[in-house]
Amino acid sequence: MGDLLCHLVTVSYLVKKVKHVDPYIWVPDYLLEFAKNVLPKEAKIYNYTTAIKKYNNKMIGISTRWAGQHTAMRCHPIDYSNHVLLDTDLPIEQKNYLKFNSEEIDLSKFNLPENYVIMSVGSTAKTKELSPELLNQLADYIIEKGYTPVFIGKSEMNPGSGPKMLAKLAEVDYTKGIDLTNKTTLTEAAAIISKAKAFVGMEGGMTHLAGFTDVKIVAGYGFVDPTRMMPIRNNLQGYNVFPLVPESTLACRYCQTNMALLYDHDFKNCYYDDYTCIKQLTFDKWKVQIDKCLL
Repeated sequence: MGDLLCHLVTVSYLVKKVKHVDPYIWVPDYLLEFAKNVLPKEAKIYNYTTAIKKYNNKMIGISTRWAGQHTAMRCHPIDYSNHVLLDTDLPIEQKNYLKFNSEEIDLSKFNLPENYVIMSVGSTAKTKELSPELLNQLADYIIEKGYTPVFIGKSEMNPGSGPKMLAKLAEVDYTKGIDLTNKTTLTEAAAIISKAKAFVGMEGGMTHLAGFTDVKIVAGYGFVDPTRMMPIRNNLQGYNVFPLVPESTLACRYCQTNMALLYDHDFKNCYYDDYTCIKQLTFDKWKVQIDKCLL
């Protein structure tokens, strides 16, 4: 999801600036409402289910397959989509995450408090998974600082849209706050995040979603370099992002970013099977960044 969200930045530039092209934009069904919210009004956006009924499946595969030696792991996802779709680099002011408009989204059914902090749970990779014990500690600390934790995320994905998510972390005490996991659309999730005092979670799709808002972000990075992946806002990569990272002495830190020759390795799992980078993101490190974020 994070990659697709970033690609919308390039698509927006294409619609607004590349006038000799009239693109038809197909997105996964779950992304349709959000894409219509952030892309220019003149964009022609269709959900994948409708498109696949009209067009030959082989044609879809060819027209959307981004193959080649240049991978998305070597640069920011926005740079990657600029290179593939536009075959160019763009200046930083053209790479800002798009602004999500939350004003027309009705959130009344969620009964949100005035002061709350988003806690992003669940992941598509073990290299992004925080332990339930740590999540409970973070929830307690957020409560101690006078905020209500709001848990948000999704425990599984639609078949065919990507790897199946890890099972919902049953050991997390969701009664410490408001549990909205599996209860929001992507657009509702973005609106909820936009009104929070802060967003806390591991790098991933939800962190990129938070980048489409003005919320302050506390994010953990283990197998990717934050200088490659942090959201871009206000012409600055990492604006109002408070990252925490493993120790610099950890030789395999940022493995997906740096260990390019492991062709047969899936970085969703730890190459050494010890997940040291995640274990080094201790409560004390999270606490320091949360304190900076929630003054």
